[in-house]
Amino acid sequence: MQNQLNGANGNLRPRAVHVVTSDLAVVLMRGQLQFLRQQGFDVTLVSSPGKWLDIVGQTEDVGIIAAPMA
Repeated sequence: MQNQLNGANGNLRPRAVHVVTSDLAVVLMRGQLQFLRQQGFDVTLVSSPGKWLDIVGQTEDVGIIAAPMA
């Protein structure tokens, strides 16, 4: 099985991880995350749990990690 980070030609995709403390802050990243993904990046968003983390993760089609933080 091919590693999920490998692109079609077998090269590793660059990875972008955005970390913010508030799920509301992820709203400001809309459009940017999807653009990075479309450019070939493996994008993950890390934030405190909340509805905006889930919504933006789905609409931008990026990975999310909910990590409680202040």
